[in-house]
Amino acid sequence: MLAEALSSPIQAPRLSSSVGPRDRVLVIVSDETRDDPRAELVDAILAELPSTSPLTIAIANGTHGPSRVD
Repeated sequence: MLAEALSSPIQAPRLSSSVGPRDRVLVIVSDETRDDPRAELVDAILAELPSTSPLTIAIANGTHGPSRVD
């Protein structure tokens, strides 16, 4: 479903047509306290981007205490 949503966005261009090969990309994902498909989301986004686009992933911690360290 993530890939499908990214391939047909509502009122926006596709990432593949709006991100150039040298454009920097920031993806913000939730932290481990949320039950989200983070890995699948990042995979779906990567599939839409040029392989040469510099990518940064930021983890949104919210307002709760620090996350556990494994």
